Amino acid sequence: MARPSPVPRERCAAPPRRTGGSERRRRAPVHLVFFAVPTAGLLALAAGCGPSGLERQMEWVALNPNASEEVRRAVLGKKLVAGMSEDAVVASWGEPDEKLALGGGDARWIYRRPQVDTGVRFEVEYTLVFRGGVLLAVHQQRRR
Repeated sequence: MARPSPVPRERCAAPPRRTGGSERRRRAPVHLVFFAVPTAGLLALAAGCGPSGLERQMEWVALNPNASEEVRRAVLGKKLVAGMSEDAVVASWGEPDEKLALGGGDARWIYRRPQVDTGVRFEVEYTLVFRGGVLLAVHQQRRR
């Protein structure tokens, strides 16, 4: 019986596969590639997005040697005290979730912090009131 002539290699769609155990390469499933690459990118971005809380606080304290001892301790302890400047609040707590300018130098900043109490999840909303760039009051409200 006559053997058919082999198909020339340049007409093959894919190179022939090797069947050797150690030479065989496995490709990652497509869904893993589409998940892993963006996730790794976001993690790298988050890791390098600026100073951590402690670094931010230490930097603020170093750059503001004339601040009162009370304000310096509050920034390092992630606390808020009346009389803090807006940049001291940012150094202590980070950027707020919302900033509302009320005019006349007054502003309200809103921070939302998730909490869990006896298995119930809720959110605490802190409203910071500023006048002329100085913290006057902090109001706290629990939301579900």
